[in-house]
Amino acid sequence: MRGDVFFFKQKAAYEIRLSLVGSEMGIGDRFASWGTETVKAYSEAELEHILTALDSGEYGAILRAKGIVAAADGGQWLHYDFVPEEHQVRRGPADYTGRICVIGSQLKEDKLSQLFGL
Repeated sequence: MRGDVFFFKQKAAYEIRLSLVGSEMGIGDRFASWGTETVKAYSEAELEHILTALDSGEYGAILRAKGIVAAADGGQWLHYDFVPEEHQVRRGPADYTGRICVIGSQLKEDKLSQLFGL
């Protein structure tokens, strides 16, 4: 295992960056983050839909998304991770409020809010 790896599926930041070409990401692009706290509950299917949509490019060049949200079924909370072309939703312990974080370039914050139903 390499020491420079930090994504959940062993992808390094430069590997993700190299996979984005053309106008999506340039050498001089700056990264931005968008995040919020929420009491909104989500189903696993809703999160799967949201995470799949993040790959479309419609919301900016998303490099990473991570969060923990209440589960709509009242069970354990849903924890999720996203990198381009890969995402994971799993059950885990609760927190006092849901948290959503998206990192990338040219983020479209209004569209992200709509996507997450906020």
